[in-house]
Formats: sequence, structure tokens, C-alpha cells
Amino acid sequence: MNLVTTNQVPHMGTFNSNPLCLAAAQAALRELSRDNGRVIRYISEMGAKLRTGMNSLFEKHSFPMKAVGGDPIFVLHSPPIELSNYRDFLKLDFNVIHRFHTEMMQRGVWFMRRGNLLLSAAHTDEDIAQTLEAAEQVIKEW
Repeated sequence: MNLVTTNQVPHMGTFNSNPLCLAAAQAALRELSRDNGRVIRYISEMGAKLRTGMNSLFEKHSFPMKAVGGDPIFVLHSPPIELSNYRDFLKLDFNVIHRFHTEMMQRGVWFMRRGNLLLSAAHTDEDIAQTLEAAEQVIKEW
């Protein structure tokens, strides 16, 4: 930290070290950790349902996409290749991801244009079902 306090290394960020933000983060973590992390487990469960459901649809319809990552936070990429280095990343077709994103948005499903999906405690089984239904419509109409 001495390098930061002497300005030898910049420590930039919108809310870095802001006491109010740190207090909010601490309070959020305390709430998420209640009941042995019940909420965190729920979010992970919903994310796993969505990620595995998406991959099942992609495989079922031979669709050139894959959902990878953790359960509550994952990303879609195309083609469905293993990514292990920058050269693999260069093989991705963001036109497919962007079109899929646009088609999903038109059906009321929002996620980041670059393919990131993030689940929260507000998501329900009904939300997952609606998202998978929209994804299947997009795939069938592709």
C-alpha cells in the first residue's frame, strides 16, 4: 500500500476505498452469507439450470454456441470451442453472439451484448423457463 499512498502506483476507480461503498459491500456479503449461504446456493442453482439448459438447447439443435463459466455468472461464445489462449479467443464469431443477443432482447430477455449472463436472487424457475423458451425460439428461427 505504500506504493499507492506515495503515488508511485495509481489506484484509480470510480468508488475505490469509498467508505459508503465498502459498508454497502460488507452489508451485502453479510446478508448473502445468512443461513449458511442459502441465497448464494439458490443463485448458483438458478445459474446452473440456465447454463445447462442453454447448452442442452445448443446441442439439441446443433447450434454453434456454448455457455461456459460458473453457475451464477457465465458467458456465451461461438463457435463452441475450448478457449485456452488468446489465439483461441481470436477464433470467436462475435457476429453470432451479437445476433443471438439482439434476438433474445426482442423476446424480452436481457443480458450483456458480449454474451455475459448474471443471475441474482430475484430470478425464479419461471424466469429460467421463459429464457430457455426464448432461446429455443431464436435457435429454431435462425
